[in-house]
Amino acid sequence: MALAGTDNPVAGLSQIPAPTPVFRPFWMVGTEPSWCVFGHFDDDKLDERRHESAAVQMRLSLADAHDHGAKIPVERRYEAARLHVKLVQRPAEVEPALRFFRDRWAEETWFTCTVAEASDLANKLVSAAERGEEPLPIAPPAAGSPFWSTASCPSWCQATHDVDGFYEDRVHMPDLCEDAMVRVDLHLERATADRPEWLELMVFRHYRESIGTIDITKSQMAGITLTPAEARTLAGELRRLIHDSQAAPLLPKAPDTAVTPAHHPVPLRYERGTAHYPCPHRITWCDGHSKREILDARTPGNMLLHSMVIDRVPGEGCSDSYVKVALEHDDDPNHAPSVYLTTKGDGTDLNGRGVDRLIAALRHARAAIVGSNVDPTPADLPTAAATRTASVATVDWQRHAAQQSPNAA
Repeated sequence: MALAGTDNPVAGLSQIPAPTPVFRPFWMVGTEPSWCVFGHFDDDKLDERRHESAAVQMRLSLADAHDHGAKIPVERRYEAARLHVKLVQRPAEVEPALRFFRDRWAEETWFTCTVAEASDLANKLVSAAERGEEPLPIAPPAAGSPFWSTASCPSWCQATHDVDGFYEDRVHMPDLCEDAMVRVDLHLERATADRPEWLELMVFRHYRESIGTIDITKSQMAGITLTPAEARTLAGELRRLIHDSQAAPLLPKAPDTAVTPAHHPVPLRYERGTAHYPCPHRITWCDGHSKREILDARTPGNMLLHSMVIDRVPGEGCSDSYVKVALEHDDDPNHAPSVYLTTKGDGTDLNGRGVDRLIAALRHARAAIVGSNVDPTPADLPTAAATRTASVATVDWQRHAAQQSPNAA
């Protein structure tokens, strides 16, 4: 899921919905949301039996970068801090909640809110952004203003400016007790002193800064700081998640006693004895993932690597030599897919026909990377990998399962 106002390099590859998987774990109650990318298995533990959406990621320009440690090369050691937000819903819950993480590597949830609270937060983020972008008044300061004040305060400033205060404290800000635009109650968090926990949205603007900043804190504890542009972006993404939460489910609603349409997930293929299952993100061109990959992707900071073998060009003079052209994407909406080339052994000799075939495969890969709406599968390359991948996007899962070898398991 890409951020508002940014280009999504994989939009052309993932907009077409894939066929609905037939597998329904025994523990699932009700329907599966169409936004769920978590992946389900019969042996999921109790705390793993939930639906999760792909995380919205927003880079935080006013936060310290994440340090991966001195063992990482310098060019990859530091990574921008990112706020993560995702939809989460237990099978028996009537609606999803939104779960916030202050960093993509964080294992502990920052806070969880209802859909209604997220809508309220989105509206107040926009109002806070408007305050942060409001030009400072040009009228002269009021009588009794501190010596450093060169103009009157903004209309929303309720601060009592201290003449003897530090330079960093010379800021305009609203009054928390009187301003209704700075508080959002969190009814899904632990209550304290007979009241719910809450979020505070405080706009701070130093008297010498061109824009203000928006601090979001939970019950007056440390939080995050946003620019007005980031506040608007987050508001847009929250509204997008709210819209997704109301999408129609993938599976028809059935009573809890309904017969499971399949007792186990249907593998797409077997590779070196390992079963590969349909992509839980429903990316049509993805060759699928092993169960280990799907389970590992549930851990914060991990991503699924989506891949598709576009062609395997045989080498000249050796039956087992080849050049494999694969399309890969690391599940980050800010990154474009890439082409991954592999050869058998130290290298592969190609004749003229092989070179032409390799060029055709690379052209199809490029069309997929730049966001073309065409099927990334090269239809003019009659390879087994291309034929299999095309079938995934055109036939239902039951028919595909029937094509699997009965002795594959």
